[in-house]
Amino acid sequence: MLIDDSAVDRKYVELLVRIKGLPLQVTSYDNPEQALRLLSEEGWPDILLIDINIPLLSGFELLDRLVSAGVKKPVSTQVFVNSASSRLEDRHRAEEHPLVDGFFEKPIRESHLRQIIERVRVQLSST
Repeated sequence: MLIDDSAVDRKYVELLVRIKGLPLQVTSYDNPEQALRLLSEEGWPDILLIDINIPLLSGFELLDRLVSAGVKKPVSTQVFVNSASSRLEDRHRAEEHPLVDGFFEKPIRESHLRQIIERVRVQLSST
């Protein structure tokens, strides 16, 4: 699942996955409230990529709401936050957040997606 307010960034990730033949099905949302509701009601995907700089409800605010609501992240789910900003405090906040497994600066690259896929494979094989 990809949560990003930028249509260009969402399309870029979808195109990158398709062109490179990566074993991912991308479901993207520009509305974090909709994604939050889906996560709460239908469960977690294997991979969750969240832009931390979304207007109205940032990626960190979305994750904090999940924690406050007591929603548990499955061990097999990998959560990555990303940002066009290279602010050190964003990286530190990501490292300290209980739901976050990693941080990437935008643009997301093929190497980022391959790293995420490998981490999910490892998690799934150990469960």
